[in-house]
Amino acid sequence: DFASSQIGKSYDTLFLLNSDMRLYCTELVYKAVMSMDNHPRMYPHKMKLGWQLITNEDFMDSPDFETVWEFNKKRPPIGQNHQYN
Repeated sequence: DFASSQIGKSYDTLFLLNSDMRLYCTELVYKAVMSMDNHPRMYPHKMKLGWQLITNEDFMDSPDFETVWEFNKKRPPIGQNHQYN
């Protein structure tokens, strides 16, 4: 439902995770997944000056996801990028 409600929004070329007016590709998937009732454990990267960015590696780092296909990028050990409780 969340993803469908985002149709027509512009692409976020600034990659601002905290803005809902425009979305970049992994941000759309992240926000759609996080809107689920029982969402997986997943955290964005924390960048300089408090800026946050969600990347493919953040999906791969989650212990609640399984990588089923990869191309030129091996799945890092779970928890390499983030701490999971």
